[in-house]
Amino acid sequence: MFEKLKQLTATGCLAVALGLAGLTFAPVVWAATAQSDAAQVKLLASHLPDVKTQAEKAGGYTAKDLQLKTTAHQITITIIGSVLNKGGDAARLAQASKTVSAVVAAIVDKPEFSQIPVIHLDYVTATGNKGRAVQKIDFFQTPTGLFVLHKT
Repeated sequence: MFEKLKQLTATGCLAVALGLAGLTFAPVVWAATAQSDAAQVKLLASHLPDVKTQAEKAGGYTAKDLQLKTTAHQITITIIGSVLNKGGDAARLAQASKTVSAVVAAIVDKPEFSQIPVIHLDYVTATGNKGRAVQKIDFFQTPTGLFVLHKT
């Protein structure tokens, strides 16, 4: 797995380091027997405070700087007013990778999150009508369980 991670990184693909921690995350394909989306979101809600705390620690953010929400199939992290908003994409991508790595480490052993194939980050200047998006970043889960930067 470490060799694959090196290959992904060498080819310019930022891989979130599940492999660095020796963790595996086996995705579960949606099935008709899966819980409804509303029930799934309710189940995930009890874990969100811990996941948010881990994301804050990894990125050096305070509780007011970072919002975290989830749907049944996506985690969305909103980073508000980051000093990185004035920098280049590379700095935000590096910070986003660290933040997503912390989120993945927080959810990897929780089967409730097994149907989350996307972690989305928004860097914004402020929330509501006064803010604007600086950069939107998606990490998609691969069949091997790694979350990798989606390049468009």
